[in-house]
Amino acid sequence: MDIKIAVLYGNNLPPYEHIERMLDKYISDYLQAKRKESYREENFFEIRLEYKSTNPDKYFHPGYTQCIPVAKDSLTEFTATLENVPGHFTLCLHQHGHPQAVIHNTLYEGYYLKTVDHKGLFFLCTETDLEINKIKHWTEMEWFRSIPAKCRWLLFDHNKASWDEIEKRFEAWIQQLHTTYAR
Repeated sequence: MDIKIAVLYGNNLPPYEHIERMLDKYISDYLQAKRKESYREENFFEIRLEYKSTNPDKYFHPGYTQCIPVAKDSLTEFTATLENVPGHFTLCLHQHGHPQAVIHNTLYEGYYLKTVDHKGLFFLCTETDLEINKIKHWTEMEWFRSIPAKCRWLLFDHNKASWDEIEKRFEAWIQQLHTTYAR
């Protein structure tokens, strides 16, 4: 199965359990299709659901990644379902990374995904995303809270950028946040 990442993100996402119930239909459809003699694995995508709350006061992560088998001819319906959920939805390729930048002697780590339409998507990792070095990240939370919700991620033109260019873009974004929303 080809792998894609469905990213739901934003400040006011619905409860994760609500999303799971909505997507159970696709799992049932897959199990029914698998019982048929005409079943072909290559007719399905494996969609991995990423749930990224950008609200530091309502952060939730389920602790696992939900994998949903979706028939290729149902992908449009699947994306329409997630586009109607409060928040933002982007379908991404199975390609991600963790760019880093040092701004004012503080190391920032991000989460990078490449979208299916070849854009880049950044999130700034917060202390709730990282288990290491929590104390330093807790000191950054007040600054993170001061950033408007719509600025807590960045969707940008990718144009086949190298990893060095992606890290430079991440650093420029963090620098811009620091300049605009001074600590």
